Amino acid sequence: MGQEMLFLQQYFAVPWAAIALLVCLFLTLVLRPERILHRGMFQAACWLLALSIIVPAALNALVMLVSLTAQNLRPGRTEWMGLVSLVHSSGPVLIGLGVLFGLLALVPRWTSGTPQQPTRHPLE
Repeated sequence: MGQEMLFLQQYFAVPWAAIALLVCLFLTLVLRPERILHRGMFQAACWLLALSIIVPAALNALVMLVSLTAQNLRPGRTEWMGLVSLVHSSGPVLIGLGVLFGLLALVPRWTSGTPQQPTRHPLE
């Protein structure tokens, strides 16, 4: 009974962290658009966070569909362990990439090279 409840909690889990981060990015877009310095990275962050909500649920449903229709393969067998771990790790990986891209979109670029000398006053 306990294993079935754990499975159902993982199967229907809602990634609240991804939803909260996506709402924060949209609020940044609406309230402070001047803070977004790299529009492409910001869009990638939004897409990655949206995919982190959709992809794990879709992959989980696909694995369940394949496991129900397969003749010889059962979800408890070792052939499924790699696929199941891929399904469960896809959400956190996408969330992490979305956070990274979101932070990089708001941070100014670093300039490499020698620092510029301050301009001298004409009377000096």
